[in-house]
Amino acid sequence: MEWSLFRRRRRVQFLVFSAKPEINLEHKPNKDHFELLTSFTLGSASSKSITEAVTLRVGTFTTTTHPSPSKDIGPGIFVFHGVIGGVRPEALIAPTGAKRYALVAAAQDANLTGTLNPVPVNFTIGDDCGTASVTALISD
Repeated sequence: MEWSLFRRRRRVQFLVFSAKPEINLEHKPNKDHFELLTSFTLGSASSKSITEAVTLRVGTFTTTTHPSPSKDIGPGIFVFHGVIGGVRPEALIAPTGAKRYALVAAAQDANLTGTLNPVPVNFTIGDDCGTASVTALISD
């Protein structure tokens, strides 16, 4: 086998990444939910498209999915909705400029137990990623 298969992929940080989460803790197992608005700019070293696998972490919740192009909404817009491990995540990624994008995400029936401010938010597309620690609106 080729050595490159064993090497860890190098992460490329987004040039800009911001996140604004709103979290509702239901105090029942797997009934929490969140909404998240982010904006990000791919770095100059990024040659990947936004069609790669996406991992999203909000507080103590993490999920990975693969968004699909949506021809119904518009060109360059990617969406996901479905059920992963009993959680109902939804996400929309849309271009806002040259290498700039917005992500709108939400999840129902998630487990956010232990999530406190400041909330860690991590968003990864393939090798590209952004991380922020932000003050979220948390209600219970």
